[in-house]
Amino acid sequence: MAAKGESESDALERALRDLLRGVDPRHVAVLCVGNTLCGDDAFGCAVADAVAGVLGKRVFNGGQAPENELPRIARLDPQAVLLVDAVDFAAAPGTLRVIEPGELRQDSFDTHTASLGVISSFLRQENDMPILVLAAQPAQVGLGQEISSAVMEASRIAAEVLLTVLGHDTP
Repeated sequence: MAAKGESESDALERALRDLLRGVDPRHVAVLCVGNTLCGDDAFGCAVADAVAGVLGKRVFNGGQAPENELPRIARLDPQAVLLVDAVDFAAAPGTLRVIEPGELRQDSFDTHTASLGVISSFLRQENDMPILVLAAQPAQVGLGQEISSAVMEASRIAAEVLLTVLGHDTP
């Protein structure tokens, strides 16, 4: 993902800006998904905690039941939705990647009631808009485990990039 000499943060920022081209960054909803009791699956929740104070009503901490946030997101009428979650895409733990929901492996783990694919399909049916996934490769997702240092660092980088790309002004 990163070009030669480009930091992971810079590469992530470039990828998000490219995929959100033509979308007002102030009108992007961020749906963070995760389970704080299952190790690295807490990635989305950690990102939500880090950006909610600045991005305000555009950030939704969906936890283990992100589908419960869908009506609130629909009322916001965003131009795009960014799902933030731990996703197994067979990379080094803590690797960050921006992917489109159709690229998600069907056999990846999922600790949530509704999969990211189902959530993105619903959002796309409600409003034809870009749906992207900001994913971190987990190292461990067992019940009772702590978030790994690699994924905690990834959550810090992801939050920094989101604040840069989506701006600090709430709509």
